[in-house]
Amino acid sequence: MARFASLALAGLLAGVTAAPAAATATATVYSGGDILTMSGPDPVLAEALVERGGRITYVAPLAGALRTADAVATGATALWASYGQTTAQECGVGLGSDDIALVRNAIDKRLLTLDLYICAKDSHVDAMAAAAAQVLNDYGRLNPSADAGFQRQEGIVSAAAARPGDTTGRLLALRPDLDRRYVNRVRLGGIKFWLDGSLPTAWMSQPYAVPPPGAEPRYRAYQQIPDAVLETTFDKYWTGNVQINMHMNGDAAAEQALRAIEKMVARHGMADHRPVFVHASYVRPDQIRRMKAVGAVPTFLTSGIIPGGDAVVKLWGPERAAASLAAVSMLKAGIPFSFSHDAPVSPQPWVLALVDAGVNGHSASGQVIGPDQRVTPYQALRAVTANAAWQIKEEKTKGTLEVGKLADLVILERNPLKGDPATIKDIAVLETIKEGRTIFRRDPSTSASTGLGASLPCCMPTTMAPWLPLAIRPATR
Repeated sequence: MARFASLALAGLLAGVTAAPAAATATATVYSGGDILTMSGPDPVLAEALVERGGRITYVAPLAGALRTADAVATGATALWASYGQTTAQECGVGLGSDDIALVRNAIDKRLLTLDLYICAKDSHVDAMAAAAAQVLNDYGRLNPSADAGFQRQEGIVSAAAARPGDTTGRLLALRPDLDRRYVNRVRLGGIKFWLDGSLPTAWMSQPYAVPPPGAEPRYRAYQQIPDAVLETTFDKYWTGNVQINMHMNGDAAAEQALRAIEKMVARHGMADHRPVFVHASYVRPDQIRRMKAVGAVPTFLTSGIIPGGDAVVKLWGPERAAASLAAVSMLKAGIPFSFSHDAPVSPQPWVLALVDAGVNGHSASGQVIGPDQRVTPYQALRAVTANAAWQIKEEKTKGTLEVGKLADLVILERNPLKGDPATIKDIAVLETIKEGRTIFRRDPSTSASTGLGASLPCCMPTTMAPWLPLAIRPATR
């Protein structure tokens, strides 16, 4: 993801950048200050510098670098659409110093062909709220406060809809519930906290069966943020429109979340907040009952079973591993759950691989993780369609194919409910349709068995909630 950052002239003269870029396949854009190139006998200044893969790929006027920012948005949406997504969720905005600039660029240039629900990283809530307020102001709402910018984005669309020929106004007319939360396909919907780490650093109430290398014998991992920080945020937003999303893998992290939520219910009463338990990899039966009571929504990284399942059995022990990703327990408790991926942390934003993993539960070695928590193919499909729409409070317009809803759907080469459930991940996406318009179509010359979504190695833990209302047509389409 591109980063817009100011570079200090002295820093460059000393050979040290103020915002060093990681050597990844993504691009980092430096701009906003004097960039001294040192490329000639006299000082030569550039407006922007782009790094990709550890190499400088562009040094010139800012306009060229902005084309890279455009490509980030258009490339991401094209990739999401190729896996059948019509709405994407990114709950880590603020992890990169350029994130707000990239989102604003996508809004202003109307670069997105699908809907994008974003969450502010907990440390960047104020900056995101201020940026949203500025968008409100720029799109016609007078002098909004930062908090209004975060919670009342419908003003953007109301103002934009009054402009002749505005695509946002036409889009609004298609939404049966008058959904005014998006502007040019972007919605700021929540805040994201990280309550613990990954599989070897999942915060548990009881010690690990086998601690990771270097850890003490009674290792349980550790708490990431103080209770007071989480409770203060819930206190502000519990009864509003901003959802709290919380990354958690261990039951101690889930306990911290439940304590905070239960305090809010006692203080303010029950609200339709739908707090999201991101991953919820291991939660206890007593916690599932409490999740039901407060309206919590778990989103499971089912495809994480493939690279991480064997490690879970070793680190957490067979009992906790068997109870992990407790989809069946959630069904019995009447709790809607979704399946989600972690792109770009995971290699690709696959959707059918999530369904496959939730149905089959096979680790890399072939052992079944949590055999009693495996769901049927239809239940797994609900987790990436209807339940995912419920998770982000958009069930009135998305998630199922019903009269009056948005025509968001995907055409697959075969029905996932027919055939061998072990091959669901191999089903190719032939076409993705957003509000009746094709945003992805597979090249007919591409073999379905080698296409996107076919037998790809799976991923790492997730934050995105992908979903696709499904329609099935013959592969000859």
